[in-house]
Amino acid sequence: MRVGGGNRLKRCYSHDNIDDGFDLFNKIEDGANGVVVIEDSIASNNTSNGFKLGGEGQPVAHQVRNNKVTGNHLDGFTDNFTPGKLRVENNIAVDNQRFNFIFRPGPYGDASTQGVFTGNISVRSQPGKYDDAVVGNVDATNYFIVDGKSVNLMKKELDSKP
Repeated sequence: MRVGGGNRLKRCYSHDNIDDGFDLFNKIEDGANGVVVIEDSIASNNTSNGFKLGGEGQPVAHQVRNNKVTGNHLDGFTDNFTPGKLRVENNIAVDNQRFNFIFRPGPYGDASTQGVFTGNISVRSQPGKYDDAVVGNVDATNYFIVDGKSVNLMKKELDSKP
């Protein structure tokens, strides 16, 4: 909390924490954090989320790229209801207990501008509790869990048209 802009975490390993691996939570009374970039990092086996990218409706445009989350007890990557224009690029999420990716429409703004998702891959070696939930600008390079399987959402949409 109270993070200033310009911080970059690179090649970090956050594991077995009693809460989140990387926690960019905002408090209303403190205002929005500055933008943080996390890249080439791993969050594994934390008791909550791997990457928590905000909270309490504070808009922050954090960037997470080239990261891996695996085996966290809640979610791999979560917006935690931040309406910021997040950049989520080239990440891999594997076997997190609840969601691998959860970026849901929040009550704070237009979901279509909520984030940009490029080159992300979500996989499960065994059934998970939920399919991924991702809103924002999602391009054809992403694979998210739908009906228990990792699928390319754009390809699935094209295949379902007559």
